[in-house]
Amino acid sequence: MNNLGSKLNVYLTAALLFFLPLVFSHFTNLAFELPKVTFFRSLILLGLFLAGIDLLKTGKLSLPEWKKYYFIYLLSGLFLGTVLISTVTSIAPSLSFFGSYYRLQGFITLFPLVLFFWLLLINEEIKSKKEFLLKVAVVSGFLVSLYGLGQKIGLIPWMSGQKEVFLGRIPSTLGHPNFLGQFLIVTIFITLGLLLQEKKKYSYLIALISQFLALFFTLNRASFLGLGVGLIVLLLIYAKVKYPPLWKGAWIGFLTVLILVLTINLAKDQPLIKENKVLNRMVLAGENLRSIQSRLYIWPVALKIIKEHPFLGSGPETFSLLFPKYQPKELLALEVYQETGDRAHNEILDLLINFGLGGFILYYGLIISILVLSWKHFFKEKTDRPLIGTLIAALIAQLVANQFGFPTIVHLVYTWFLLAFIIILISEKRDFKEIKILSITQKKIVLIVGGIVMAGLIFINIQTLQADKAFKRAENYFNAGNATGSIQEYETAIKRNPWQSFYNFYFSHAALTLAKNQPDLSSQYLALAEEAAQKGEKFSNQQDFNAYLLLGNIWSYQAEISADQMKNDLMQKALLAFQKGLDLAPNNPLLYKSLALSFFKWGDFANSITTFEKLLAISPPYWQWNLAEKSLEDKNKARIFFKLNPDLKKIFFIWLALILL
Repeated sequence: MNNLGSKLNVYLTAALLFFLPLVFSHFTNLAFELPKVTFFRSLILLGLFLAGIDLLKTGKLSLPEWKKYYFIYLLSGLFLGTVLISTVTSIAPSLSFFGSYYRLQGFITLFPLVLFFWLLLINEEIKSKKEFLLKVAVVSGFLVSLYGLGQKIGLIPWMSGQKEVFLGRIPSTLGHPNFLGQFLIVTIFITLGLLLQEKKKYSYLIALISQFLALFFTLNRASFLGLGVGLIVLLLIYAKVKYPPLWKGAWIGFLTVLILVLTINLAKDQPLIKENKVLNRMVLAGENLRSIQSRLYIWPVALKIIKEHPFLGSGPETFSLLFPKYQPKELLALEVYQETGDRAHNEILDLLINFGLGGFILYYGLIISILVLSWKHFFKEKTDRPLIGTLIAALIAQLVANQFGFPTIVHLVYTWFLLAFIIILISEKRDFKEIKILSITQKKIVLIVGGIVMAGLIFINIQTLQADKAFKRAENYFNAGNATGSIQEYETAIKRNPWQSFYNFYFSHAALTLAKNQPDLSSQYLALAEEAAQKGEKFSNQQDFNAYLLLGNIWSYQAEISADQMKNDLMQKALLAFQKGLDLAPNNPLLYKSLALSFFKWGDFANSITTFEKLLAISPPYWQWNLAEKSLEDKNKARIFFKLNPDLKKIFFIWLALILL
């Protein structure tokens, strides 16, 4: 059947694969993830509307071999149901539904991902356009790699602070070197598949070289590992059917790489390795070992969280709420001292935390089932063998890389695309299911209502972008000392996107700062600060320590400037808020610092000393060191730490002064 909606959805899919990795904005505070997520959700809404038109028109639903792949469809449907249940039963349902500010992977993003999978499956035009869609993905990967290489040689400017933070590792349009690496390992395999399948090889070869170079300059070890495993898998399956000598060659290659890594680590002090960024990145020591050590502290905490919510999980996006409860103090020396992790940096653990055992089994059951089916097809049939082989390798490479990081919206879209696309490629026919046909009047009503809902949801996506633009202006006004402008823009941001706590917390902090700087308007600003913090507290279902940190600071300052009859009540409110925060985050330095300074300002020096000592006890021991006796590596650790956390020196001297007094 030649359905207009199906044809248009092919081009919508192409637009998604092409533009999603490239989209970013200089006008929003979140330059990368927010524009990508809103773009994705808007296109899926439009695609769903077009598919609905076709369904109403034909009264038939087309799927690849319904009986043969029934369990695949069942697994995807059950997984979506599990996501919904985990969202409803979440420790913070609003957060799980709308998603966190930085990742935006709540139900309203996860649901469209599964819809995208189904929109691909029901579209009978996809198989005939397979080369077109894969070529679009290759071109996107090529352009992304060129952008990153342009950054490396200085032709394309970096966003403010990126080059220093990433130490010269290129982020391109993905916003982070790790995210770029995880994307390129997928498009590299797609490019390789077309290179093996088609006769015109030069254009693919150029694209492949560009992507390999860009991947090289990300220096992302998880992506290197994923690529290596994917290439070994590809060599092994090709060896079985075409070149048997490669079977031994693949294992020899694997052992060679292993020996090379061991040799690099044994000879880590040699000038060749020290001066070469890529070889030095393979050395498991110093700064390179830091990320591995961090994971060794994070993963046991993740297991504790899983034990608390084993079956349904704690809900999507809730890791950042539960992690502070168990965060070990040793991690403070390895990561940014005053920040809290929002992912376990392991996809399996993140799935178990978000969706429980059921969600993990269904999601990985879906992936493994599709891999097994495609593996069998690869050895049985010659049709599209190069494409299927490289898509298998791409999926495995992505899974491996995700065990040491986490996927963003770009990686998730490409993963679900690969899952659906493999099923479409290996299917031999399509089955049609009759759907009850509505009357003409009912169809018109459904179309009108559907169109209105789609337009409304797309408008909400646009409002989300507008909110972040307002937030960025608010921050700029605040930093420039424009109090009126900043307050107006913070309020605009919250009005346009009230479904998160991030803007409220920043607004609360800004209003408290303004209250301290402008005593004549302090009551007005303090009221705004308290209201915003309480909104954030409500959104997180009283699970976010940041709400109590802010409320404690607000009431502490009010106690400091209030008359005696109100002072005690406000001090008690502040202490209660700080204690609630410490119950949620017992090793959080910001809470101890604020509480210690509050005691100090209230004149309670004994409790101030005790609390400062608790803060110093959980802090890295650099403040105790005689740096003259330390190694260069230890000196660098201390230097970097105090550069990122200059407040700790101030805290040490206040504590020392109190002791002397």
